[in-house]
Amino acid sequence: MVSFPWRERLEGWRVEFLPGRSGFLGSTWPREKLVEVYVRDNQSPESVAHILAHELGHALDVTHNSTDERKRWLRTRGLSEDTLWFIADGKSDFATGAGDFAEAFAAWQTGPAHYRSQLAPVPSPAQIEVLNELVRN
Repeated sequence: MVSFPWRERLEGWRVEFLPGRSGFLGSTWPREKLVEVYVRDNQSPESVAHILAHELGHALDVTHNSTDERKRWLRTRGLSEDTLWFIADGKSDFATGAGDFAEAFAAWQTGPAHYRSQLAPVPSPAQIEVLNELVRN
C-alpha cells in the first residue's frame, strides 16, 4: 500500500511490525535506522499502511532534509519558518513541522482518510510536488 521506493532512499533502515503499544502507533529511531509500527488488533490494513508511511516520512526527513528544506516545507504549507519542527515535551507529533511533513507523506502514499496533522489541511497537489522533490533529492 506504500509505493514509494523507501528501501532505495533509506539505505540501511529497517521496519519492524510489533504488537500494539499504549499511547503510540509508531516510532522512528534515527540512530538505529529503525521504524517501528505498533499494530493493534482492531486496526485496518489501511490504518497500518498510513502509520508505516508516516514513520517513513520521518525517516526520510531526518535522513535527507536540511534546515533550509524544512523551512521550504513550512513556507509551502503557509506556516511560519519558526514553527517547531521536532517534538517537544508535552506536544503532539501532529502539531510539529516534522509531524505535518510525515502526515503529508502518508496522505500522498495512502490517501487522506487517516490524515491527522494539526498544522495544515491535507496537502494540495502543488504541495505534494514540493514534497516529492524533497524526498527524492
